[in-house]
Amino acid sequence: PKSSQVSVVSYNDKAEYLGGANWHRASDQAGLKKILQELDTIVPSGPTNLHKGLLKVKSLTPRISNLYVITDGLPTTGQSRYAGLNPFSSCYSLLGRSNTISGACRAKLFRQTIIDTSSGFNSRVNVILLPLEGDPEASPNYWEWTAATGGLLISPAGDWP
Repeated sequence: PKSSQVSVVSYNDKAEYLGGANWHRASDQAGLKKILQELDTIVPSGPTNLHKGLLKVKSLTPRISNLYVITDGLPTTGQSRYAGLNPFSSCYSLLGRSNTISGACRAKLFRQTIIDTSSGFNSRVNVILLPLEGDPEASPNYWEWTAATGGLLISPAGDWP
């Protein structure tokens, strides 16, 4: 609807609003065009810190009613304090002793991120999970999160345009 607002947050090791502002009205064609132009310049690189992305979204006022997350898998990094939590004692990349993160550690990191960022966050979560080979835990973890909020998980086929 023309009265709705949109905010787009890009995240990897940092999180930032696209389009030069945190909110854009649906009727603001110039603002939406700027978001799309900035989206076209994004090249995925570096770690994926979902925690930072969700904190950026949580800082929006007024609060959002629907969250759409577009991702290709589980996070690969999180907040530094995770290294001190017992479930992460075998996650050597979070402890600074490895450059790679296992699938099991990514799943633990995802679940802890949702726990840490969900307080006061009452919006419906929808996820578009792009195909990524080698991340079998992504789909069930994102499905659980979206289902708990009344949202949807969409995972297009690998040959989808």
